[in-house]
Amino acid sequence: MTTTTIELLRHGEPEGGDCMRGSIDVALTPLGWEQMNQAIPTSDQYVKIISSTLCRCADFATTLSQKTGKPLSLSEQWREIDFGDWDGVPYATLWQQYPTEISQYWQNPWHHTPPQGESLINFDRRIAQAWQQLLHDYSGKHVLIISHGGVIRQLIHQILNMSQDNSHLSRIDIPYAAKIKISVFVDQDNKQWPRIHFSV
Repeated sequence: MTTTTIELLRHGEPEGGDCMRGSIDVALTPLGWEQMNQAIPTSDQYVKIISSTLCRCADFATTLSQKTGKPLSLSEQWREIDFGDWDGVPYATLWQQYPTEISQYWQNPWHHTPPQGESLINFDRRIAQAWQQLLHDYSGKHVLIISHGGVIRQLIHQILNMSQDNSHLSRIDIPYAAKIKISVFVDQDNKQWPRIHFSV
């Protein structure tokens, strides 16, 4: 029987303004760096840092690794969803150019995918695989993951067994540099018991 602890940290404010930001690779703003520095876990119990390869996560993760001496792995699996042709496009432009398509996407993202983008079904599968691989590789350990709002929402969606609709996209607010901790207890029958923890 083991308990694995995972701290999830979303990146800070990125460059590019209010746009459909997925796999587009943009840097943190100065405010984003400040947010991340303030959000560093007070505990240094984590033994590993795992980060999305996108620079809004990876740049800070690299700096944190150098500062703390904690080993770092950059992983494609923890990247944000790819919005294809819509990636990096301002929302106002999308609503002007693709009013029907983007409306369909927000109403039912499981059945509508941005042109040339990653389907939510494939994204969900990618995050599920990354999560199970993490629990296998770091069983009983404490790990820090630096990733994205969409990734964290999708993981919460899976852990809470939410229905396959868009509720997790509209009902879960993950601010920049937000932190969430998840512990996973594995019992004698190898059954996983995940728990989401809120800070006080």
